[in-house]
Amino acid sequence: MPKKKDLKRVFISSKISDHEQQRLNMELYNLCSNLGFDPYLPQLEVPLDTRMSPAEILEANEKAVDKSDMMLMVFDKAGAGSAMEYQRVYIAQKPIIAYRSQQSILSENLGMMLEGAWQRIEKEYKSSTLHGLESIFKKFG
Repeated sequence: MPKKKDLKRVFISSKISDHEQQRLNMELYNLCSNLGFDPYLPQLEVPLDTRMSPAEILEANEKAVDKSDMMLMVFDKAGAGSAMEYQRVYIAQKPIIAYRSQQSILSENLGMMLEGAWQRIEKEYKSSTLHGLESIFKKFG
């Protein structure tokens, strides 16, 4: 087993405000970990009940994004925080893997900027299933 510092660090950008999203985030965290990556999941590092100020949370996420090798962005219910994290990774020219559930593809309007971000990601790095994400991550493993 490689040392943790040798593993590729994956920043998981996703909403954390509801139980369904938190459950999905844990599935994504476990998927990355089981494939030999070192996932960073903000809901584990900076829990919702934290006493950190919004500025401290922003700084913690910025540092984590900067230390990551790549990003897994969940477009389901994505908001301003995810958009900021995406842009930071994009400017740093790090790989971005995108997940958007089939239900989200059919029914959710992300807004023009996030929809543009989704469209800008190459098709081979997008998935609407966990199995598809697994196949994408194996290309980086």
